[in-house]
Amino acid sequence: MITILTRRVFASKFSVYRSAALTLGTGGFVEVVFDAVLFDGRNEYSVANGRFTAVETGYYLLAFRVGIQDLADGKYIMVSLWLNGGPPYLASSRTVVGGVNWVVQGANKVVHMQAGEYASVFVYHDHGDDRLVINTEECTYLSGHRLS
Repeated sequence: MITILTRRVFASKFSVYRSAALTLGTGGFVEVVFDAVLFDGRNEYSVANGRFTAVETGYYLLAFRVGIQDLADGKYIMVSLWLNGGPPYLASSRTVVGGVNWVVQGANKVVHMQAGEYASVFVYHDHGDDRLVINTEECTYLSGHRLS
């Protein structure tokens, strides 16, 4: 008996980043809207609201980073991935800095999403004044791929 194995191709994949200037207020979580699309196979990411909305139920690998400029000594940045507007967050990364010109923080997470659920990235900092996001595809991005 011959068994033929077929491989299913999961079409959900996207990569977006922040290309325009963005100022973040201090002391509260701000949803980051990534305004530039590198690719989005199924039009699941909205540049209007900053959300990736799954069109199929499944497991997704999501990776995100946010960079901000001029964070003072002893201050911190926290970036989080929220499901359906959260909290609580699905993944988060936080660092305290020592007076740097810029800091980039991010994380990766495999998440189970139902069709119609959405994920978005939020950032928090406690600098005391507004800070600018580093608006490049290497420093401030969200990418994802459906695994199964």
